[in-house]
Amino acid sequence: MRQTGKGKVYLAILLSFLVAMMLMITPIGQSLKWSRPDWITLVLIYWVLVLPRHVGVLVAWTVGMVMDGLVGLTLGQYALSLTVVAMLTDLLRVRMRLFLFWQQTVIMVVLIGFGQMLLFWSQWIIGFPAQTLLYWSAVVSSVLLWPVVYFVLEVYRNKLQIV
Repeated sequence: MRQTGKGKVYLAILLSFLVAMMLMITPIGQSLKWSRPDWITLVLIYWVLVLPRHVGVLVAWTVGMVMDGLVGLTLGQYALSLTVVAMLTDLLRVRMRLFLFWQQTVIMVVLIGFGQMLLFWSQWIIGFPAQTLLYWSAVVSSVLLWPVVYFVLEVYRNKLQIV
């Protein structure tokens, strides 16, 4: 593989986050609202695992602030969640790459679940907690889609020859 320019790398990362943002704000039925996968967190975890020098806490915070505005959360809620998930992913990055698939899945449950817990907790503090256990179904749908997101982003990264 050949070395790529930083501009190409950042453009590829930006485009993947934009697609994830579009998936997060795409209208879906009320019955499916709670089970919407957390596309942003999945994309963030992928890029922190694969390109930690390019995607980390600053990118997570920036994307989180944009998402707060897009989904109408109090400024900083999503940013806090994504920043902590990015930090935890970076701490576990070397180990995760060595884990078997089922072990990675367990770690994904922890990472995504912790991110959702931070969102739930911050909403509870300001007085708008989720009133249903269906809130946690996003963790299940996100973990189930992790292999698909990983595969699609791997193909995307390899096609662009980003190393």
